[in-house]
Amino acid sequence: MPWTPGPPSRRSLRHPLHDYRQPGLYFVTVCTANRQPVFGEVRAGEMHRSAFGEIAHVEWLRTFEMRPYLVPDVFVVMPDHVHLLFGLMDDGEPAPRRRDTMHGVPTGHNGGTGRNGRFGTNPVGSVSAIIGAYKAAVTRQIRQLDPTVRVWQSRFHDRVVRNNREATALRVYIQANPSSWRERG
Repeated sequence: MPWTPGPPSRRSLRHPLHDYRQPGLYFVTVCTANRQPVFGEVRAGEMHRSAFGEIAHVEWLRTFEMRPYLVPDVFVVMPDHVHLLFGLMDDGEPAPRRRDTMHGVPTGHNGGTGRNGRFGTNPVGSVSAIIGAYKAAVTRQIRQLDPTVRVWQSRFHDRVVRNNREATALRVYIQANPSSWRERG
């Protein structure tokens, strides 16, 4: 029987020994598709959000209204990416039983277990489920304005913040992002 290629396999970038539903401080960067500057532009060191950028900004704020176990820290919407720093608290419920929705849409894909190793399964209440729901909410609203826009890259970068010194450095980095922006060209 001849070999035929299957679907592409993707190696998870998540730390294999960390449960991303556990309380902690998380730093996430999500880039737009092909790093297109759909969220606005930086002029004189200040971010000027487009209508799409305003959607990305407001939806991140709404994330905390929908999920009381999240703690907002700092974030910035840049022309072609967002940086998000947030805390995940223990809400007293076992993580797989959390009622995790964003704007009425359930997050998590397999009853919250996410332990079968398949790409695309996000345990309910995990960083992946939270970011996936955020990206979906932003995409849904942007596509109402322009159905042709491809908003996000499929993946995102995350980091578990280990200590206060690292948290402080990340806050400075996020807040200074617009003033240190250099146009790509």
